[in-house]
Amino acid sequence: MSAQKDSNPAILAANELYWGSSQSVNKIAANLDLSKSALYDMIRPKLLGRSCPLCAEEVASSNRTAQDKRIATCPECSWEGPVNDADPLVAEQSATTPVIPHGNQDAATLDQDHEATIKLPPPEADSSAIRTMVAGACLGAAAGLALVLWTWRR
Repeated sequence: MSAQKDSNPAILAANELYWGSSQSVNKIAANLDLSKSALYDMIRPKLLGRSCPLCAEEVASSNRTAQDKRIATCPECSWEGPVNDADPLVAEQSATTPVIPHGNQDAATLDQDHEATIKLPPPEADSSAIRTMVAGACLGAAAGLALVLWTWRR
């Protein structure tokens, strides 16, 4: 998918009508004097501003039906699932760590140009894992409370 091809006014118009209106595909194709298959070839997935739970790439709706059903697809790893399972898109995080001085070099003389940049991975926790941990903690607390009450009654 080249930038030049995507800047084509016909492609831009097709995507704007497809994603921005409720017109049928047949009507959009007729308005643009295209066949339905030509129109579908011009449509680009709509980016959702959320990241894939597997590879952290931005997910998209592949078509209006997927958008209506709130199904997201990852173009990188082919993951597909509910939009709610995708994490909010987080800008690439980076942290800097100072370089350890060698020999007689004083640590105070290090400047920003000599710092190493480390990219941190996106958070891996998903909502279903958190719900499972909370449910387990509640179940454990309830069992503990039942045991304490049972021993006090004896």
